[in-house]
Amino acid sequence: MSLSLAIKSSFCLLVLFLSLLWSMPGRAETIQGGISHAEYMPPLSSQQNFGQQSSGQQSSGQQSPYQQSPYPGQLLSSSATRYGQQYYQPKLQKYVEWFQIPNWMAGTWSKQGDMTLSATDLNTGYRSNQQSWVDNRMVVTFGHQVDKQGGIWQANVLPAETDSMSGSKMVRFMAVSRRLEAADQSGLVTRTHYVITETSAGTGQIADQFQQESLNHYGILQDGELVNRSSNRVFSYAGRPMRDGNLESRFNRVSAFSPRTELDGFDLVASFKQYLNSIGRGDLAP
Repeated sequence: MSLSLAIKSSFCLLVLFLSLLWSMPGRAETIQGGISHAEYMPPLSSQQNFGQQSSGQQSSGQQSPYQQSPYPGQLLSSSATRYGQQYYQPKLQKYVEWFQIPNWMAGTWSKQGDMTLSATDLNTGYRSNQQSWVDNRMVVTFGHQVDKQGGIWQANVLPAETDSMSGSKMVRFMAVSRRLEAADQSGLVTRTHYVITETSAGTGQIADQFQQESLNHYGILQDGELVNRSSNRVFSYAGRPMRDGNLESRFNRVSAFSPRTELDGFDLVASFKQYLNSIGRGDLAP
């Protein structure tokens, strides 16, 4: 198999993962306004908590925004081992994170597929520029609550799990943190950290486990389509960067925004009020 085909093959799994959700060598990929990927991740075996930092700032010398976290996503060890390493599974201690979105983004949207723009092997530096279409029909909803001034807010329940099949493997895709990196009326950028576990469908044993960071830039096109341009970096179990990839997905509006009062068992009205009070903006509570 040629190197180009090998990269394309390995990147197909990354495309599959991204399509299920909300979805360079020697340097971090920059997506917008200086926002770039982490250059490494702490090994899964050393991570005690997953979640967002209270601030997007990093202290001097840090290259990863996932060193510390105040949120309860503690990992539990499983009984599976591979090459003498103990594997870990996220414990589902769920919580809700809120951030404001542009009003035009609120509502329900659908897409037909995703366009793979490029893939880079970070071990060799080989970059494959491509325009590869992957069929993937999906309907997504943005926006859950509206404040007293008419601002619309997104509720993120984390960790969030998606399961799928890839060949003979069951793939568990766990979003363990998501934070807002930048936002204005033209769009927003989010950073999401995933733990991905591949399990043999026949035996149930863990075949591999690795991490992924996705920078998603949401914007609006002149024709009214919502576009998500995402930069995605795959890390090994030990936190070493392995692959970069860039995708573009376009969505058409299906229906207008409608507030939700419940999501994944959470009372969104109560949660939203509690969040606004916690940031000193109780005056915005509906």
